[in-house]
Amino acid sequence: MSESVPVGGFTVADASIHTLVEALTHRHLDGVVDPSIIRIRLIPTGLEVGLRPLDGDHPSVWLTGHRFADDIDAVGVVTGGRVFSTDDPSATLGRASVGVAVSRRGEVASTALSNDGAPSSGKELSGLAVDLLKRSIGVATPPPPCDADVLFAQAWLISISDFAHIEARIPSWSEIVRLHPAVEILALDDDVTLTQHELQTILVGFGDLLSWRELRRMLDEHRLEVPGLNPGEGKWFDDGSFARRLLAERPPLGRLRDDVLRLLPFGLGRRVSATLDAAGIPHTSWPDPSAELRESA
Repeated sequence: MSESVPVGGFTVADASIHTLVEALTHRHLDGVVDPSIIRIRLIPTGLEVGLRPLDGDHPSVWLTGHRFADDIDAVGVVTGGRVFSTDDPSATLGRASVGVAVSRRGEVASTALSNDGAPSSGKELSGLAVDLLKRSIGVATPPPPCDADVLFAQAWLISISDFAHIEARIPSWSEIVRLHPAVEILALDDDVTLTQHELQTILVGFGDLLSWRELRRMLDEHRLEVPGLNPGEGKWFDDGSFARRLLAERPPLGRLRDDVLRLLPFGLGRRVSATLDAAGIPHTSWPDPSAELRESA
């Protein structure tokens, strides 16, 4: 990390983390502070603040797999972001400056300011950036928002949609069954066709076997490939942060279910939906489709 730097005239001696994050976010908005990783150390005279410029990278590039020294008392990030409508996530409402920091006690301080300097949200920021900051100082994150079988349900629904678009036809039930990751792992003979009940039974057992903890272990043992992650980083995450990291790479489950139901004929769509229901797959998953803020370096 960089050496300590002045924070635009801000005196940190008596400041809390909340005040510091707010000040840094304002200075980012004013162009005084570049997008940076924040390192905070308690010293006898107050707080020592170090900034490490992101140099155009997303904060996750610097944080994932990194563990700060034990004498670092809090870490954070200040960067730019885009504000989206909760009614229409595709509608960009403008830019924002975002600052968030996490202490070793798990305290989260956050500020989000729109371009005119007004707070863009009254909520405390959460999500992947906060998860990564917590893990970088060994702080536990909230538990997973759902079981790991949701991840494979997402993959199945995406594969069904991709098949229909690539092949330019509706897949048969047999083809739909074979698109599920659990069935691919079983490597059944081509002439074996599972019934809906048989698939449901497999999915229930599959969900019981593959937990988020097991998936982390599989990553570290080179048995699972996750884009952007390296073997050995599974143990750096905890279950909650790992789950949110993987789930965020795909559209929300509810949206995927709706897309497949619109794509397939009524009977096939009902079989897919009933299979998911019988396996205990929820109709929704994290992240919520109404994204309020998406961070960008």
